[in-house]
Amino acid sequence: PIAAAQRDIMAFANEILTFVSNGTSWYLVGRSNPAIGWQLVAKSGSTEGTTTSTSPATIITVSSLNIPTTYWVRIRGQYRKSAGAATCCALGLTINGTAVVTPNGAVAGDGIAVTGATSEAQSGVFEVLIPPRAATYLRGLSSTYAYSGATDVGAGVGPDIVLSNDIPNATITSIIITGDTTNVANTIGVNNVTVEVLA
Repeated sequence: PIAAAQRDIMAFANEILTFVSNGTSWYLVGRSNPAIGWQLVAKSGSTEGTTTSTSPATIITVSSLNIPTTYWVRIRGQYRKSAGAATCCALGLTINGTAVVTPNGAVAGDGIAVTGATSEAQSGVFEVLIPPRAATYLRGLSSTYAYSGATDVGAGVGPDIVLSNDIPNATITSIIITGDTTNVANTIGVNNVTVEVLA
């Protein structure tokens, strides 16, 4: 059976619907249409991933992807930092097991997204854009982010990003959001990560 909330689903011509089953009901988890713009191909769900690590650690993994090198890729998500220490936290990006952006909370702007250094709860949003990959076009990643706390707010754009390695010139099969807290008194969390493609 289809879950009650998802029984009435409109599909367009050429649209591909992806469902998963929990053994009792089927749930719509993705839809794509080559004739329409950005298409959602994966989402992490609403289970938060966190770390207190002071070196790059996995927070959220989106796997079982099959994104050709000819596609644009857009990654979006929410992130937060807890109160605890007056230091920055940062997020990084690993693709197919390769650390493309290594987070470093001790260096302002060194990550796909960062927080402020005030010891307070902060939360924000990030977006990463990856162009089609080709032999001489493997370092063109860009990112934007914005965060806010009770006293500290900030935002940033891609020019501050330091790429640790080339973006893999291969079909993307996994995307990992990593984190670095700089101080174990802080927790950095990530939630609701989505991956979209544009053919």
